[in-house]
Amino acid sequence: MAAAPLDEPDSTTDYRRLLFESPVLAIIYHTVDGTVTRASAKACEVLGLTHEQIIGRSVADPRLGTIGDDGSDLSGQAMPTVACLRTGEPVVDVPIGVQSLVTKKFRWFQVTAIPDFGPDGVEPVGALVVFSDITERREKGRRADRLLDLISETTHSLVFAKDLEGRFLFANKRLERLFGAEEGGLIGKVSDPLVGQESAEEFIQNDRRVAESGETLAFEETGEEPDGTHTYLSVKSPLFDEEGRVFAIAGVAHDITARKRLEEQLRGAKRALEEAHRELQQAFVDIQGIARIDELTRINNRRYWYELAEREFSAAKRYSKPLSVILFDVDCFKSVNDTYGHTVGDTLLEHIASAASAELRSADIIGRYGGEEFVIALPMTPALQAHTIAQRILEGVEAVRVEARQGSASATISIGIAEMVDATSGGRARDRDSLEALVNRADHAMYAAKSSGRNGIRVYSPRMGLPGGET
Repeated sequence: MAAAPLDEPDSTTDYRRLLFESPVLAIIYHTVDGTVTRASAKACEVLGLTHEQIIGRSVADPRLGTIGDDGSDLSGQAMPTVACLRTGEPVVDVPIGVQSLVTKKFRWFQVTAIPDFGPDGVEPVGALVVFSDITERREKGRRADRLLDLISETTHSLVFAKDLEGRFLFANKRLERLFGAEEGGLIGKVSDPLVGQESAEEFIQNDRRVAESGETLAFEETGEEPDGTHTYLSVKSPLFDEEGRVFAIAGVAHDITARKRLEEQLRGAKRALEEAHRELQQAFVDIQGIARIDELTRINNRRYWYELAEREFSAAKRYSKPLSVILFDVDCFKSVNDTYGHTVGDTLLEHIASAASAELRSADIIGRYGGEEFVIALPMTPALQAHTIAQRILEGVEAVRVEARQGSASATISIGIAEMVDATSGGRARDRDSLEALVNRADHAMYAAKSSGRNGIRVYSPRMGLPGGET
């Protein structure tokens, strides 16, 4: 049985009565000519009118000043109620603005109109209209839209949204200006012709990663622009539809080209600084070498020899280990210079230093003591073992030859050996011993070798005595 019109006093449909008595539903009933015949209390409250002000009013009342969502006029046939009565089809969730007769301001309602059929069930005899006030919600949305527009248009970043095929759904004005597009000119376009195929493929690959992960991700992306290649820090987020599926990618890209250039400049400056530091370190090493190494013979100079030998002497004394010193002098070196010249003499000294060094162990310390004198510290070596080493040095030097215009220059050496005071000599005597005293004893032994005919070796003995009564 078809439903009776709601304005009929003998209506038997209790549920309709309950609809109008509901404290939460804003609902009114229009007859087929558009006249309001019933209204719920909530409808009166939402519209800000009394029951008497609503009943009898026509939907086509020009004083209502109704407009659509896009601002177009909704009076007459465009009204949802009229459309519903004309077609006999429901009109669902249509936003309309109604201008107040007093304040002239618009209030916004979301309207659904449902046709009410007469006994024949063919032609509508009225329409049940349910609506809700969406003014506040709409204003919040409009404020949010304005805020988003303000942010996207005033930011120095590029703001965009693209579908999963890479077509632009939204591009802010900065992005449009970048590619010389008119307002809305990028919508539906892809990135390929704008930034080049290689960069576009990079964008699509990154978009795909965001869509697959369902998470916000950040990338460094590059693109070709009219003034060259630019680098962007892009933050991209997935957009989900009502079923939770990703349907688009939204992003914000900030140009970091200047920062990247600065970083590269800083890296270049850091590399230059590191290189300068290495050169400075090398120069320091070279200076140290100059300060420590004898320029002619390329062995330790006297000062550095004492520094190294003092460490070994202290260790030998602390742990009661043997240590010997060899001191040797080139015999009759003045006659070599007089006969062959100082250049040949210098070359001969170089060869003698090399010959002596060749007979030493890695722990042994050789240095140029001064002029044609050389000194060697032999850790962990008693005098008897030092004599064996000295004999090899003596023979190696004797074999040295330097060819000169006057003939073949050669030389012999006189060697003195001294061993530091050992533990058997008593703790006090060992404690009094020093490296300088040890060198003096070796020097005394060397002069004893010279006094014995040169080209020989003497080991210091207390019977030799020392100047000033040292023993």
